[in-house]
Amino acid sequence: MLFIIQQIKKDKELENQVSYSDEVYKENLSSNSRNEWYVGGNLHRSKIEEWKSATDENKMATCADFIMKMKPNISINEAKSHALNLKNCIDEATYGSDYTNDEKVTQIAATCAIILGYN
Repeated sequence: MLFIIQQIKKDKELENQVSYSDEVYKENLSSNSRNEWYVGGNLHRSKIEEWKSATDENKMATCADFIMKMKPNISINEAKSHALNLKNCIDEATYGSDYTNDEKVTQIAATCAIILGYN
């Protein structure tokens, strides 16, 4: 039961998070760095149906936000590796199944984070 309560808490935290790219990098971003892989994610409150039609760049930036919220002290290289693994897990978990389309991205991301050991 404690595990379920902790998972619900993590799901809520992911849903309510502020963009990592806005929170941490805003001060350090120059106009030339807008193409960074961690900038521009906007799928935090989306459903899987929207996730499926999003660009890989948007998915990666969104996953970067999730990872940095869960693991704020890792390097940017580690964050990129974890974000890629998280993106791939979400993609694989929802590929070819319409029954996940109404699920929240944060719910699938939280499940993938547990599977990947990021919690």
